Amino acid sequence: MKVKEIKQTKANSDQLLTTRQLARELQVTDRTVQNLVSRGSISKIQVGRCVRFRLNAVMAELEGVAEGRNCVAKTEDKKSEN
Repeated sequence: MKVKEIKQTKANSDQLLTTRQLARELQVTDRTVQNLVSRGSISKIQVGRCVRFRLNAVMAELEGVAEGRNCVAKTEDKKSEN
């Protein structure tokens, strides 16, 4: 990714992205994005049948998952301990 593209991405990080657009930004498939949503690793904004994502929120959530700070995973771990 070139510096110019990175600056544009940061400037547009508050925009709502479709599943396909988010997949392109993350360099993964659409299905991977859907799997991340179903696991609770990333949040979505849904209006009717339209699903959208905020890039800055998704990036923060994925960083949390990588560092083991995923709230969903911790909640499930606590339930299994009891």
